[in-house]
Amino acid sequence: MSIAYPEPATLAGTKVASPKAKAAEASHFSCLVVGESRQRNSMFEAAADESGWQTHVCHGAAKANAVIARHRFQLAIVDLADAGNQGGELREVAEALSRDKETLLMISGNEDDPLEEIWARQIGGWVYLPGVDETCDLKMVCDEARTVAEKLHPSLKSETNESGISSSKNESREFG
Repeated sequence: MSIAYPEPATLAGTKVASPKAKAAEASHFSCLVVGESRQRNSMFEAAADESGWQTHVCHGAAKANAVIARHRFQLAIVDLADAGNQGGELREVAEALSRDKETLLMISGNEDDPLEEIWARQIGGWVYLPGVDETCDLKMVCDEARTVAEKLHPSLKSETNESGISSSKNESREFG
C-alpha cells in the first residue's frame, strides 16, 4: 500500500514529535528503507515485508529526514550503493538514524569501498552489507533483525500465524 506524503518543504511549520511521542505512536515493528534507486528500494521492501515488518520507503534523503522527524523505526535500511551524488546526503540520514539507539541500522554499501564499511561500523551500524543484489538472501537478514527487535522491544505488538511465524500488520508505505 502506498501513501503519498507532502514534499519536505511543506513540513517546515510542523512540530517534530518527541522521542516519547514517537514511541507512544509505534505499536508495531516498523522498518524504514531509504535509497536513491526505486528498484533497489523495492528489493529491500520485499524482504522486509516478507519478514513481517511494516515497511516505509523513502526515495531520497530529503523525504527520509522529514519522515524520521515524525516516526520511530525499529529497523532502518540505508542503501548507499549506486547513490552517486546523493551518497553524502544518505550518509547524513544514516548518521541521524544511528543516534536512536533503539533502531537497528542496516547499511547496504558499495562492494569496492572498504572505507565505507569502516564508517558504517563507526557510526554504530548493526550490519553492513557490501554489494547486495537480487541474489542475496535479504529476507534472512530481515528475519534476524526482527528477532533482535522483538527482544529489544517486547512491548510492541506481534502476531503469530498458523506456522508459528511472528508478524505485525504488514503494509508498506511509500514516501516520495
